[in-house]
Amino acid sequence: MEVTTDGGKTWNLADLKNTPTPMADVRYGYMFNWDGEAHLIASRTTDSTGAVQPTRQQVAAFYKVPYTATYSATGLNNTIMAWQIGKDGSVTNGYASI
Repeated sequence: MEVTTDGGKTWNLADLKNTPTPMADVRYGYMFNWDGEAHLIASRTTDSTGAVQPTRQQVAAFYKVPYTATYSATGLNNTIMAWQIGKDGSVTNGYASI
């Protein structure tokens, strides 16, 4: 499990809170000292075959369709979901950001 706090520019390993098992959720944590600035945060995972969870842009490219801010993956949407932390501490969906 990896976490980004800068909109996907860098990814850092998160701490797993339980042992991963096939086809099951895993709890994780990542210490982040908020500096009062806006941040785009997200997490992604790598499965047992080495496949990294894709962005919506990567899925659109795979299907050879134009990517737009409202693009939604066909079928099961397992793409990375981002969250925007505002300077005021508000948290909103960062759907179109990563």
